[in-house]
Amino acid sequence: MHNENMEEIKSISMQNVTFSYKGKKRYVFEDFSVDIEPNHITGIIGRNGQGKTTLMNLIAGKFEPDEMEKKRIPQR
Repeated sequence: MHNENMEEIKSISMQNVTFSYKGKKRYVFEDFSVDIEPNHITGIIGRNGQGKTTLMNLIAGKFEPDEMEKKRIPQR
């Protein structure tokens, strides 16, 4: 299904992300970078409490990082 109002997603990129929850001393991510290319299957795996859902919330814009060099995520 093609929607002409949707921007074509070229890639998702986040560079040098640092994130911690308010009031916590421990970073969930410190200087973390990721590039996700279109038309590729990308899996995110890890133990409970290791940041998988936090990463998805950062990508979706639900959370704001403490620091980030650049972010490229096409808006729908």
